[in-house]
Amino acid sequence: MRCLQSLKNILSYLVDKSLIPSKDGDEILLQFKEFLDKVVKCSFSDFKTLDHKEQRLDTFLYQYFSVDKEKYRKLWDIVKMILILSHGQATVERGFSLNKALKVNWFTSYSRNIVNYMSAIGGSGLDLFTNMQPPKSLFIQVRCLCDYGDFETSDGNTVVLTKNSTHFLQRTDCEKLIHQGVLEHITV
Repeated sequence: MRCLQSLKNILSYLVDKSLIPSKDGDEILLQFKEFLDKVVKCSFSDFKTLDHKEQRLDTFLYQYFSVDKEKYRKLWDIVKMILILSHGQATVERGFSLNKALKVNWFTSYSRNIVNYMSAIGGSGLDLFTNMQPPKSLFIQVRCLCDYGDFETSDGNTVVLTKNSTHFLQRTDCEKLIHQGVLEHITV
């Protein structure tokens, strides 16, 4: 029988890779022969007409192995191992392909949203990709380019911004005023 020889080859491989003890090989072969004679022969039409699109192979086989679990325990362990080895790689590859497609779709959508947001802000838009480096300091030194008046910072303090006055402020407080041309960042 070809299936018996195939199982012998698989068992030999599993023993060589130390995935099963060598003493189990003969017992598994005997369980397989008995399974073929007692179970498969009695339900041959079910095995012959199995439609893998309608029913999973592991579920189908389990219903026959579960009739006498203890009798075919070692054989069932090998069958599960074979199913995992033969189908696991395809499942993993399918998962990688799906993840890649999801990432591409997400990134495309994200990029489109960023461009739409940047173009919706003001006349020439806002470039979120300038200053990609994080600030070295939370506070920066700025010079006021015009008389602006009172300016309340995020911590509740009020600063009077007059032309040519310099201040040491939190970057987040003065970025908008720098963008509007009220302040300029003084680099030392």
